[in-house]
Amino acid sequence: MAQSFYVDFLNKYQYFRSPDGTDPVHKIMGLTKIGWLASGYLTLIDTCLITRTRNAAQFFNTAGFYFVPITGMCLTFSTVTYAMTNLRKKDDHWNYVAGALASGFVFQQWAKKIEVTGPATFLFVIYAVMKKEAFMNPDRYGHGLKLFVPQEVPTRWMLPWRNVPYRDYTGELRWEPEKDYYTHFDYKIPADNSS
Repeated sequence: MAQSFYVDFLNKYQYFRSPDGTDPVHKIMGLTKIGWLASGYLTLIDTCLITRTRNAAQFFNTAGFYFVPITGMCLTFSTVTYAMTNLRKKDDHWNYVAGALASGFVFQQWAKKIEVTGPATFLFVIYAVMKKEAFMNPDRYGHGLKLFVPQEVPTRWMLPWRNVPYRDYTGELRWEPEKDYYTHFDYKIPADNSS
């Protein structure tokens, strides 16, 4: 039941489902969930491989270091593009440029190194213009430029561990490859008869 709630939540909000300047909640949540995923991966990489946190306080401090600014960048981009579209009454590249510049400002306040944030903001702007160009001209570029963020974010790659009944350290296949563990999770761990 809980898995169904999370999967429905992840699938419900999509950034590109509605035109720019409409449906701000779906725009904000659609982009923020990608920020949450990136923040979660960065937190795990940092806490497990780099800083090797020793307690919950250190872990949550590191998680906050990533979750707050990245979520803020996603929120800023969504909000600024929405506001620019409604203020200017035009749906064009300049709205995305303004959103990318505002996100770059949030990134600067987080990182505080212009030699990092300057080029990153430039890349944000280039990517935003490319993405908007692809959606303004779908017959020229297909149904959207799928560089880093696809048009509709599938949920399965966000939760890659869901189809693993348990970790298989021996290399021996202990589950049926044909069985759909997403809908029928009734796998029983075999008893250990090695002793």
